[in-house]
Amino acid sequence: MDWYHPSIGLVSASSGFVLADIQYPAGWLRQPGAASEIGFIPTRWEARPDDRLFFVSDTVGTVEDGIYVVRWNATPRDPADIAKANALAEIDRLEKSITDRMWREDAVGSTALMEIKKQDENGDWVVDNDDPRTGKTATQYISYVNGAIANIRARL
Repeated sequence: MDWYHPSIGLVSASSGFVLADIQYPAGWLRQPGAASEIGFIPTRWEARPDDRLFFVSDTVGTVEDGIYVVRWNATPRDPADIAKANALAEIDRLEKSITDRMWREDAVGSTALMEIKKQDENGDWVVDNDDPRTGKTATQYISYVNGAIANIRARL
């Protein structure tokens, strides 16, 4: 837990600090009542905004009802920038889904169909028919990924 003192600012309960020329040891603020005796007030941190949706910078603290509340300065990102970042992340995900083994099998023209498995609710391994790799050769899946990436790029 963090504590706030008007003279020295935020202090972690596990940190040592100096107040009025007195050195307090690490953990001293954890003693019951110790913090409030010398003017500290408890601190509450507001949730940090999602960096994908906001430009997040420094923090601002204010005292509200006897609690020091710390909020983040955040400016909303442009929705077009968010959409572009999401599209690029999807391209990365698709590219990473192609394994070295798929590239090797594609290079030698393998006709083996992939069968991707997942665990069901009982813990048994079953074929994942929702996985786009299932039932495709390496060449077919690489073609699928390239097509999906081309579609995403066309929308950018």
